[in-house]
Amino acid sequence: MYIDLGHLSSGAAVRVDITGNAANVQLLDAVNYAHYKRRESYRYVGGPYTGSPAVLRTTHSGRWFVVGDLGGRTGRLGIKASVHT
Repeated sequence: MYIDLGHLSSGAAVRVDITGNAANVQLLDAVNYAHYKRRESYRYVGGPYTGSPAVLRTTHSGRWFVVGDLGGRTGRLGIKASVHT
């Protein structure tokens, strides 16, 4: 599950609301999102979250994505993101 956040400035705060199970929440720039999709090594901001919201900050200007997954576990997951500059 992913959300395309479009172009964001460096230091933008991204609030991710999580519903369902605990999840891995990752904020990735366009290059690292492409690596993620190809199952290659990639870098991200975030990690495992058991509560909501997760607040993550961009490290540089560019196109950004939020990715939520259950890390191979079964369950339900919903994510909603909002940007605060």
